[in-house]
Amino acid sequence: MKSKNTPLFISNARIFGGEGWDEPVWFEAALIRNGIITGLGTNAEIRRVVGGYAQEFNLDGALVLPGLCDAHLHLAAGGQSLTIPDLSGKNYDGVRKILLDAAQKTNPGEGWLEAFNWDSNVCRLNADILDGIIIHRPVVVHQRDLHCCCCNRQAMQLAQIHNPTQNSPSGCIGRFDDGRPNGLFYESAVDLILKARPESSPSERKSFILNGIAYLKSLGLTAISEVLDHGNEEVYRELDDSGQLDIDIDAWRRVEDWNGASPPYVDGGRFKVQTLKLFLDGSFGSRTAALFEPYLDKPDAKGMTLYSDAQLADICKEAVRCGWRLAMHAIGDRAVDQACRILAGTSKVNNVPHRIEHIQLLPPNGIELLRKSDAVMSIQPVHLLDDRKWLVDGIGAERCRQTFIWRSALEAGVQLAAGSDWPVARPDPLLNLQALMHRADYSGESHPAFDATQTLTSTQSIRALSYGYAVASGWTKRRGSITPGLQADLTVIENYSPDLNDWANARVKITITQGRIVFQR
Repeated sequence: MKSKNTPLFISNARIFGGEGWDEPVWFEAALIRNGIITGLGTNAEIRRVVGGYAQEFNLDGALVLPGLCDAHLHLAAGGQSLTIPDLSGKNYDGVRKILLDAAQKTNPGEGWLEAFNWDSNVCRLNADILDGIIIHRPVVVHQRDLHCCCCNRQAMQLAQIHNPTQNSPSGCIGRFDDGRPNGLFYESAVDLILKARPESSPSERKSFILNGIAYLKSLGLTAISEVLDHGNEEVYRELDDSGQLDIDIDAWRRVEDWNGASPPYVDGGRFKVQTLKLFLDGSFGSRTAALFEPYLDKPDAKGMTLYSDAQLADICKEAVRCGWRLAMHAIGDRAVDQACRILAGTSKVNNVPHRIEHIQLLPPNGIELLRKSDAVMSIQPVHLLDDRKWLVDGIGAERCRQTFIWRSALEAGVQLAAGSDWPVARPDPLLNLQALMHRADYSGESHPAFDATQTLTSTQSIRALSYGYAVASGWTKRRGSITPGLQADLTVIENYSPDLNDWANARVKITITQGRIVFQR
């Protein structure tokens, strides 16, 4: 029996070495001691170093990548989504059947019925329609972008939503023509409904997080950036203190949960909170992303901005003074413009850049604005796979050409980091690689309205999911490449195409974090 401190000798592999955004330097074998990469070379070279005292893993030619990461997701919500009905791509008949089946599996008195991934472009819903499906228990259906929900009348009654209920400053209550609430809630107005639900217990939240981590490890992910929901920070710290986290988690506190004066908490082992999350606008799916010109299918709307320039600059100044980094949600061109301008005048913290999340539609001078902002461009390539189905109808083909601009940004010196926004989209990093390289899913069919020149190379794509994450999270001295001295976080892939150009048949064989195998197929 080898001890837990026995070196790990990886042999007969195709190891993607090299640093930064450089082309790979290929190795055949690696040595890991105490969770750290200590050697790279040929099988013979590493075998001479370790002698016989090592646990050898012969990978039979498998591809070893720097531990793949997800730069933007919602882990607790994603873990919970594994337990509730998924309405992805369903029309009315499909939504009705799923909700009725879910209701039959529980007793009517068991309270709220929730579902997620409702696509309003495929299935129109309002309170009347939901009442026609289930009327005797509260129902809330979350739109796939998590910026809108629809609920039935019983849910609105429990939330005390009545005709006179006013919109929140950064949210909107949908209404029928006669002024009655129609069950649709947008942006922060969603909280009016969510606050009426019974809160999950700490043990339930812990279960959501651990189940989510197990799922992500099976996909080859070794680190994530997590948008914290209220109350979850303490649960994460307890899990970290007890050694139950086996991926790195760079978590962000929502600015609404910050008291405006406190510094970041001291880092834990695998969990840290050094970043504040701010929403500057909404989403395309809810038609709340902030645009300079109106939506084509909603000509009276340009989306919403949640801060004036002066308000945003003040928040940034105080946050940086207290030692916080910033992650700004900005999807529409008007919000991206604001984020870039404000961050261009905002100092870094400990020489780690701030970041802008999503950046789906660039203004005409967007690349130059991004370059001047010195912010990380945190993108979700998998969103293109969904948005291309309907975004042309929302903003038109001309503006679609300015969406999901990746290559031009990277060539201009902008740092890229890639994620999924799970559970808004699938957290499969191999699908993200495919989308980055082909602007398409595994079928290989791209959409002519989206600029086909904005793909990345295989090397750039892999770096965006490893080194780019390390830059964005401030962990370049810890992770980001397969380099001696860095943490041994590795994603082992089998059935890959030798030219690394197609990930359709590839699958994760082994996931290694801090030198320990945490998933093996």
